[in-house]
This record gives sequence, C-alpha cells and structure tokens, in this order.
Amino acid sequence: MTQDKPDIHLPSHVAMAWPTLCAIRRAGGSATIADILEQVAAELSLDAHQRSLLLGKGSRTLLSYRLAWTRTFLKNMGAISNDGRGRWVITETGHSITTSDIKAASKQQLARLRESENSRVTRSAKKSQKLSSPPERRLRTLRLRDLFRSNDPFIRGADELPLPL
Repeated sequence: MTQDKPDIHLPSHVAMAWPTLCAIRRAGGSATIADILEQVAAELSLDAHQRSLLLGKGSRTLLSYRLAWTRTFLKNMGAISNDGRGRWVITETGHSITTSDIKAASKQQLARLRESENSRVTRSAKKSQKLSSPPERRLRTLRLRDLFRSNDPFIRGADELPLPL
C-alpha cells in the first residue's frame, strides 16, 4: 500500500506577488513579515508540511525564503516599501497594480537578466581573446625562449665552463 505524499510544490516568488500585495491591502496597507506569511499561506491553501519545508540544512523555511524574494520583486516594481524592520507598506503605485502588471514586470526582469548574462558572456569571451595569442605567435615565442636559453652560458650550466686562471 502506498501512502500519498503531501504536495510539496510551492509557487514561485512571482506567483506569490499578487497574494502578497492583497495580504498587505487587507491588513490596511501595512503588514509585518509574519502577517504576510500567514495571509499568503492561507490564501494559497498551503498545508502544514508545505509551510514547514526547510531551505537546505538551515532553519529558514522555503516559504519564508520565497516570500522574501516576492517582497524584493514588489519593492523593485515600486509596489511596496519597507517602512521599518519587518514592516511593509503598500505604495500609491501598489494600490493601482494589477496581475497583468506583475506578469509584465516579471517578463521585463527576465529579459534584463538574460541580457545581462549575454553581456557578461560576451565580455568574458572578448577578455579571453585578448589574453590568448594566436598559436603561431605563441610557438615563435617558445622557440625564441629556447634559443636564448641554449645560447646563454649562465642558463645552460655555467658551472661546466672553465674558470679563468
């Protein structure tokens, strides 16, 4: 007999943005992190197991971690601001934001991340091209070095040369 495993799937930070915004609105426009966590978990019908999943080996839950990214996402949109330690307030912009605005902001953020990554890879490739020389030039450099070493008595065993009397 197999036991049903509890659904451990949690929505992404973007998927939790709208419920987070609604939780702050319902709280009168200002809410603590704990209030937001409880409201969002209730709205998404998360069970006790989903709420208590740990992030890695630490004591932080996956839900609190994702909600932290959700708050950062909403803050970057200008929808909420941090009024004090652990307290979040909805802004004027936040009062007018819709779910389609959140989706659009998510797409823009993803596009910026991709552009940034492509730019980083391009810069890295250009830098490595500058540092490496063509194979023919490198081979010529090695041959010249070997030639100088073989003709320099101090390098090829100066102790074998006869001492002047």
